[in-house]
Amino acid sequence: MALRIGLIVNQARRYAAQNPEKVTSGLDRVGDAVNSRTGGKHEASVTKAKDAVGKALGTSSGRGRRRGWGRGSSGR
Repeated sequence: MALRIGLIVNQARRYAAQNPEKVTSGLDRVGDAVNSRTGGKHEASVTKAKDAVGKALGTSSGRGRRRGWGRGSSGR
């Protein structure tokens, strides 16, 4: 059975449109987990990836909300 990536992408976009808070929260949690595991070493790349995924899904990915490893933060 061939994987229909277009169908999966459309389903993800539909879900994101119906549940933007859940998607944004999930992106933030994944980003925080990666930053935690890497000690914040790749924070800029993680933030850029979160923004790209959020944009592709049509949600706010928390742009400017760098939690966990930003300046003045104690981490998690």
